[in-house]
Amino acid sequence: MPGMTRPSSEPDPRVDEHIDALPEWQQAVCHEVRAIAHAADPEVEETIKRRVQPYFVMQGNVCALLATKDHLNVFLYDGAIVPDPEGIITGGHDNQTARTVAVYEGETLNASALQTMFEEIIAINRVGGWRRLKRVSAPPQETTLKTVQRMRELTSDWEQIAALLEDGLQSPHDVVALGEEAFVTTYGPRLGRADQARRIFGRAENGGRKR
Repeated sequence: MPGMTRPSSEPDPRVDEHIDALPEWQQAVCHEVRAIAHAADPEVEETIKRRVQPYFVMQGNVCALLATKDHLNVFLYDGAIVPDPEGIITGGHDNQTARTVAVYEGETLNASALQTMFEEIIAINRVGGWRRLKRVSAPPQETTLKTVQRMRELTSDWEQIAALLEDGLQSPHDVVALGEEAFVTTYGPRLGRADQARRIFGRAENGGRKR
């Protein structure tokens, strides 16, 4: 049936069929992206959406492939909130659903950076997706990206970020305002351990820097 996913890690022959019809250089890039997606998480599944477009999913979209005449687009479904420290995003910077990595013939894909971003997207999907984070993170006068980046200075655990945001803590200053003992008592159980909560508070006191 159209749109159905395959069991985890099992190649979807419809994806193979789509890739096989492309020019050789685009086939190579597709196979590389496919391998990176499965390396990011063994539970990533393959499917076809929009009748012909390969998608890789894990509790939500992770990425999709779209070939054009002179390049291949890799769409990253991150809600524009996953950091891109190596600057691999080439388009859709203002898109609130997906951004793009465009690969042209002869270019080398930054596999490690792409896998890191896939892993971040999957981690976000596991805690309810980027829409959950956006729903609870940004006051009207700010962008979600700015808010999430501030909280990522305290922890890289997306479940912890979501828990803090849902309680209205949107910056290191908000954490410090609670006081260390109150923060540790309240969030130690929710964040997993008291020492983890204490570390987060310490980073908040230092403006996001590890102490």
